[in-house]
Amino acid sequence: MFSFKPKQSTSLDISLTSVRQLDVTKLSNKRYRIDSFKRKEFDSQPQLEKAVKDLFSEAAKKPLYAGTSVWSSTMIARRITLPLLDEKELKGAIDLEADKYIPFSLDDCLLDYYVIQEDKAKQNMEVMLIAAKRNLIAERSRFLESCGFNLNFIDIHPLALTNLFLEFHPEYSAEPTAVIHLGDVPGRLKGEDNFISILRGGSPVVVRDLGDKLSENEVSPETWIQVSGQIMNAAVFYENTFHEPVKNFLISGDEAVCQKVVEAMKRDYQKDLNRWSVLGELEFENPEVKKAIEEYEPNIMVGLGLAVRRLSK
Repeated sequence: MFSFKPKQSTSLDISLTSVRQLDVTKLSNKRYRIDSFKRKEFDSQPQLEKAVKDLFSEAAKKPLYAGTSVWSSTMIARRITLPLLDEKELKGAIDLEADKYIPFSLDDCLLDYYVIQEDKAKQNMEVMLIAAKRNLIAERSRFLESCGFNLNFIDIHPLALTNLFLEFHPEYSAEPTAVIHLGDVPGRLKGEDNFISILRGGSPVVVRDLGDKLSENEVSPETWIQVSGQIMNAAVFYENTFHEPVKNFLISGDEAVCQKVVEAMKRDYQKDLNRWSVLGELEFENPEVKKAIEEYEPNIMVGLGLAVRRLSK
């Protein structure tokens, strides 16, 4: 009889004010156990370096393969249309086309891409082009490797989160779905990423940064209106581009913060947003780890997405 061998992965997620390490074990299909969650705050580069080294000191004697992520605000994502190409031709075309869409020198950036869809009738393909500043990626890579582990990959927050979402909810891949994440919690968690990622055919085709308006200790009613307006702007852009409305709106983050946006969207746009969380899907052996995960839910979503990506390979 086939026996599934558990696989383990470590992820490291760094925001503007804290660094988080997750140790995750995949027990079987869609069964994940959180073995460890460690979080340290920092307010300077020396403190960040100490925090990362402290987090990994306990496992310094074994090779560490980890994923990390960068904020949506530090990258550029553009949907472009190209002739129907094979993989080798596509890579060359991306290098040529990127200069039209990236507002800084290509020598200063790293490029990545994924195919959204192919249209054999029209003999073209839609591709999501992603660019990030080369120095940001290089600095992050050198820094983490100097702390003692092998960097397996670097992702961007929206893709890490949508991969996590689809791992547990593949049924949404067939419908236009907006996945919204609010990482900030006014007065408690700040410096996190807030974004919307709209999926079509299971791939993000619209990615928008929702800014840092939720980092303040007190958030005015106008802020909730502004955030909901940004969400709708992204949804309208999707509808105008693909000639179909967004069917599902899912929102993750702190329950009270999400509820404010849910209320604003319902009141101002008659749109229903449903909160989603993977906490009920996860397994724990240590009750203290479970308690910490529940307290810092907005902090762990991206890091969990990074770990799941590696474990699902």
